[in-house]
Formats: sequence, structure tokens, C-alpha cells
Amino acid sequence: MPVEDAFSGEADEALEILLANLAAKLRGLPETTLIMMRSMLTHPEASDVARSMLDKQIDLVSNAITGGDGRLRAALVMSSILGLTIGRELLGIEDLQRATSEQIIDLLRPSLRALLNVDA
Repeated sequence: MPVEDAFSGEADEALEILLANLAAKLRGLPETTLIMMRSMLTHPEASDVARSMLDKQIDLVSNAITGGDGRLRAALVMSSILGLTIGRELLGIEDLQRATSEQIIDLLRPSLRALLNVDA
């Protein structure tokens, strides 16, 4: 379920939505998404589209974060997910490709909890 469609503003719910979205990405991305991800680093228009999409997601996620630095924390969360996706899907980092989505999510969950200030 896309972040935009299900986000209610609670940090623990935001965490689960983000992890569910990540799990879906780890099962594979459509070729059109991969093309856009490759292009975002070299074509200004694709960069603008990607940045706009990320900014919207950062806005949504930051609304669930209590305490200071909400937008920065949200940007770190979204950048972490993007970096993981790039590493696994585009760069083919062997350890990321070998790991199951459950392993990745289990290891990533504590850091995302901390960034989202879940249970703070």
C-alpha cells in the first residue's frame, strides 16, 4: 500500500507502512521504475520527478514524528529506503540480493523506529 494512500499520522503505523512498502520493493520493481531510478541521476527532468515524489513522502512521514528534526528524520528514513533499493536492484550488491526481505526488514526496523521516534 503506498505511503500516500494509508498514512494516518501515527509513528508506529507509519513504520509498518514504510516497511510493508519496502518489502514490496524488495520483491522486485517494475522495469519502468528501474528506468526512472537509473535516469534520476543523469537527467534533470527525472531528478525533478524523483525529488518531488520523495518530498511528498517526506512531508507525510514527518507529520508522524514527534519531537525535533521531523523533516530531517523523515528525509533520512526515505533516503535509507532509496539507498537500499538502489543497492539491491541497480547495483546488485551481493549481500543485499542474497538476503531475504524479512532479514533486511528485521535488521532495518530498529533504526527506522529510532528515526521515526516510535515509542518516544
